[in-house]
Amino acid sequence: MSLLLPRSAALGALLLTSAAFAAATPQDVERAADAAALAVDGLIAPCPASVRQASASARCVTSDLNLAATRKALSAASKLNLYGAWRTDGQGRVYNWVTLPNGYVNIGIVPDSTNAEASLILLTPSVQKPAPATPAPTTPAAQTPAPTTPPKTETPAASAVPAFKRSLRLTTPRMNGADVKQLQLRLMDRSHVDPGKGGDGWFGPVTEANVIVFQLANGLKPTGVVDRATWTTLFSPGAKYFDAQAAQELSKRRR
Repeated sequence: MSLLLPRSAALGALLLTSAAFAAATPQDVERAADAAALAVDGLIAPCPASVRQASASARCVTSDLNLAATRKALSAASKLNLYGAWRTDGQGRVYNWVTLPNGYVNIGIVPDSTNAEASLILLTPSVQKPAPATPAPTTPAAQTPAPTTPPKTETPAASAVPAFKRSLRLTTPRMNGADVKQLQLRLMDRSHVDPGKGGDGWFGPVTEANVIVFQLANGLKPTGVVDRATWTTLFSPGAKYFDAQAAQELSKRRR
């Protein structure tokens, strides 16, 4: 049942900054959802199936405002303690984190699929402390005198991100190949799983579940499809780690 939150409800000291980081609880997500609903005068509503499957404690809030106006309203809510600047995943979604005493809650905004003038706010517990929006300044290195002889021309280093060849997803028959195995090995690395003999090269339900949880941890749409954005994020140096146990539980629920 949807819950209408009154405008006059007081947030109090609900969302406070804490230097220590711990896993956010389902109650933290509930509090963040209440605060978000109050900020946009919205309703707490059922989440899309893909979000519920990836995180049982996820909460969603409907907003009658478009994405830009929803973001502005959330930013203006003084008691909604957002973590730095809003980010974007390049796929129409913006996201941030709500700072709570027990940890961080990921808060994302996507356009309503049925109403272009409305938005949906997604809230899920964050498994990691969010990275700063901008890197800390560094001290410039001392300049060295120009060499008296021309330096040797060096071959540029190869890109750390392997070439994206195709979108990978769960299909019948299942997709397989070297790129799937490469994907599986990288997912193992980002979830602290011993690769052992490596992936089997087949894109099955377990691989899909790991992709979904990785996408959630990195602020991407939890589609389970490895598109160019997911591939690039996964193989980038800043790719965040995700909870392998959560992926296992999701895989079991989807069987």
